[in-house]
Amino acid sequence: MPSNIMKIAKSISEDDFRSLYRWLGKIAGVQYLSVRSYVTKLISLQKENVPLSLSIVHLILHAVETGYVGNNKEFSNLPIVDSSGTVHMRKFMGTVLLPASISKWPRYDLASSWHSHILCLSESYLNVPSFLKGRVRHDLIVKYLTEAMGALDIFDIKNPPDAPLTLRSHLGLSGEELTLFLAWLKNLWYIPPKLKMSLRESEWVKTVKHGTRKPSACFLDLGRWKGLLLAGDVPFVDTQCFGDLRSFESILKELGMVTQPGSSAAAAVAAHVELSLSSGIMQHSEGQNDIAKRWYAFLRSEMWMGWRNTTKPVIWIPDHSSSGTWRRIDECVIHDRKGLFHGTLCVLDLYYRNEEILSFFKDNVGVAETPNAGMHCLLWINWSERKTRITEEECQNMWSVIAEGWGLLKQKRSTELKAFYSKCRIPCTSSSTGAEQILLAQPSEILLSDDLVLTEAFQKAFPSLKFAWYPRNADASAWVDQLVQCYKDLGVNQISDVVTVESSKGLTRDMYFETGSIGRGVYRAILGYLTGTSCNVSYQTRKKMVRQLQNVKVCFMNDVGKVSYTLCIGGKVYSVDRDTNVRWEKTERTMYVRTRGFCNKARVAYEVTSELAKGMVGGERAELVNGLRDWLLMSLAVHFEDDAVKDLLCAYNMRLTLEDEALLQEGHIPVETVLFF
Repeated sequence: MPSNIMKIAKSISEDDFRSLYRWLGKIAGVQYLSVRSYVTKLISLQKENVPLSLSIVHLILHAVETGYVGNNKEFSNLPIVDSSGTVHMRKFMGTVLLPASISKWPRYDLASSWHSHILCLSESYLNVPSFLKGRVRHDLIVKYLTEAMGALDIFDIKNPPDAPLTLRSHLGLSGEELTLFLAWLKNLWYIPPKLKMSLRESEWVKTVKHGTRKPSACFLDLGRWKGLLLAGDVPFVDTQCFGDLRSFESILKELGMVTQPGSSAAAAVAAHVELSLSSGIMQHSEGQNDIAKRWYAFLRSEMWMGWRNTTKPVIWIPDHSSSGTWRRIDECVIHDRKGLFHGTLCVLDLYYRNEEILSFFKDNVGVAETPNAGMHCLLWINWSERKTRITEEECQNMWSVIAEGWGLLKQKRSTELKAFYSKCRIPCTSSSTGAEQILLAQPSEILLSDDLVLTEAFQKAFPSLKFAWYPRNADASAWVDQLVQCYKDLGVNQISDVVTVESSKGLTRDMYFETGSIGRGVYRAILGYLTGTSCNVSYQTRKKMVRQLQNVKVCFMNDVGKVSYTLCIGGKVYSVDRDTNVRWEKTERTMYVRTRGFCNKARVAYEVTSELAKGMVGGERAELVNGLRDWLLMSLAVHFEDDAVKDLLCAYNMRLTLEDEALLQEGHIPVETVLFF
């Protein structure tokens, strides 16, 4: 209404004014105008007009200051102007933040992290019109924005959005600011998963010696570590920056920080080790060797198994300078007592003296205690390519491991085995160079001496023939059978398999004066000798040896005759003649013996026992031949009678095992042995 009419209206009584108001409303459509109705009208007119939206708020502030409005919450649907100058007409469903200049949230970079979940009020709300300056205090504006618009600062947020909040070191947050942030997190009744995960993985925690790290990679010293780990070993929180964090232990643990020894601490130490190897931190650290020792000692104390058979290079190898190198499990062994691998593998007991640390590498990480068969195979290939001759000690040290692990190697079908098959050269000897000199040759160029009678015949006639090397040490008998199998698998032929036999004249049945069998007494004598501890022959090997006598018949004749043996190897043919009083033809399962009246008995006795000893033992146990022959000579003196042989065994303190006794009771073994004299 015009001001003159308002002046008249105010001059009359209250009752007259009511009557006037009713009349004006009826005649002229005049309505009562309140601050609320006026603001509501302005809101409907502003149409996302930024200046008008801001003026509405300033109008309300003026009304509050003059007493026209007493409650800030009377206007809850006001348009909101954000920091980008956009007007939001509808009620915002997320969090509304106070203007940046009067808030703490910009220090934590909420605007970029939560941009789709928050709305930041415009700074223009704080720029009141000139007529209000000095009349509307700053705190009144903040109070109004808080109560009327629900605007908050970061630490007033009770229900943060399920969105990442990435804290970075470039924000330059002080220890106090981070402590306030932790206090806010601690007081939240629920931390959404994405927010929690982002805080776990953001690098915002200042450490003593490792820069800024994420909480899940940090350690907090609350007096529980007792020197197990030091500040230089892992990222310990810098308490000089943060102050006392005891009251925040629960929230820090929730964010992944390690506060005490345990399995989670072991996992964090292992993660730090892996970070060190990938970033090259160790190469530039002082006292890195001592640091590594404390790492591994701690992981052992927690029985950490996370690196079991890993392909990562997690083993620190110090060198003589101020640095070192990282190595994989397959590049290391715990011990190399024979010193064969010092140039090709990292032998850990040369660098770590602590038995607990060595046990950690062996039991927890999976480092081989000693070089395995596969490693020996690769080293032998390397030697084969560089050397032409090998010493007896080198051969024994190398092939003892290869032979004992051969079965497992074949099961695994490892890459080492494939290389070994294609590149291996076999150790061998020949009469021309002497048994002391070990040569290397292809498998197709050498023979296995499984029959000493044949071997001696060909070696005498052809000294250049090569035969596979066998250990001459009696201690090696435990693995010599595996060595034979290894040679066979690599393609070395047994001499008995490649030799062909041709007699000088055909032997017919009417030439035999007498035939007989090899009975239980011979078996008992052989088993009794081989069971002795000095022979170190397993039951299975003894059984295999004596089974060669099964169904062998003895034929006596005036003339055993000359026999020719022929073999082909390396593209050459070798032939040798043999003329003796006794001949054991294994393929015919026959032993030919010259008749008693046509030869020297002592000579026949020696040849019978030699033929038996050499025929059964084979080249791999040649050291047993002489002793077995002499024992058989003694048993032959009592005509191999079973009871007499028992007495001999008893007299010489020799005993058969239960398995040997059971073997003697097998039905195919004759009770009596033919009389050789």
